[in-house]
Amino acid sequence: MRKLLLPLLVCSGAAFAQPTSPQALALLRWYPGIATGATFPTVHNPNAAAFDGFCVWVVGQSGITKLRTSDGSYTLFQNSGWNLYGAAYDGAYMWVTNWTGNTVMKLRGSDGAVMGTYPAGVGPTGIVFDGANIWVSNIFDNTVMKYRASDGMKLGKFTVPGPYGMAFDGTHIWVASYNLGVAKLSSDGTILGSYSTGSFNNAGVAFDGTNIWVGTGTGVAKFLASDGTNLANIPVAGSTQWLVFDGANIWVTQQVTHSVTKLRASDGANLGSFNVGNYPAVPAFDGANIWVPGNTSDNVSKL
Repeated sequence: MRKLLLPLLVCSGAAFAQPTSPQALALLRWYPGIATGATFPTVHNPNAAAFDGFCVWVVGQSGITKLRTSDGSYTLFQNSGWNLYGAAYDGAYMWVTNWTGNTVMKLRGSDGAVMGTYPAGVGPTGIVFDGANIWVSNIFDNTVMKYRASDGMKLGKFTVPGPYGMAFDGTHIWVASYNLGVAKLSSDGTILGSYSTGSFNNAGVAFDGTNIWVGTGTGVAKFLASDGTNLANIPVAGSTQWLVFDGANIWVTQQVTHSVTKLRASDGANLGSFNVGNYPAVPAFDGANIWVPGNTSDNVSKL
């Protein structure tokens, strides 16, 4: 049974708003417009953060910590049957992948109530919203699944080798293939192209309005979204994994050095590295700040 351990935080979502430009879409702005260096406690082993226009949701083992971005006030949702890996907001609901149950869940943005639980594949990890549908990567059975966000109906199950992180470019779904590179999928799940990163540790994917960025374990690879042209391979030490775009820069987590590096999206210039929690997981951007979960330090850093 889900338990609300703290008083309900008033942090309600807003009505869905279609992004008005490729960059707005790259910022995951499914909402109207919206103390750096702080660290806040979270659920055990946080795996990902997602922003709902008002609050950051940090999902992990046995639950969710929902933090108000203005002051870090939080609400904690716990369930012993949960082991949450990814999160994506659709404008009204937060969707989370449940690794333990091999399911994807739809949670009401206002209070975290479970509105639906839907079967996924084996090892659901990455998740992304395309404006109408939710896509989930299942790393252990090499599939990607598509659900209609309005009612959770499964619309398709598609074979993609080693699928992990995902991003939406306004038309296509991009899926990091852990062993191969990154794949570009059409709306019906057809693989339109597969592009090598030269790595076997591909994890996170981000879209900057024009280009696709992939965390490769040894750095980041940058591809032109229109045709998959490899524009750059930028080395970043420290076991690079997950990415987020802030409107001008790509932030990439580094597991070994417990830090995050800021790269200028226009040319890949390294603008600095910043210490965060241990083994940083999937970050989120709230319109002003970057939020980075520390998987083994049970916290989230605000940059």
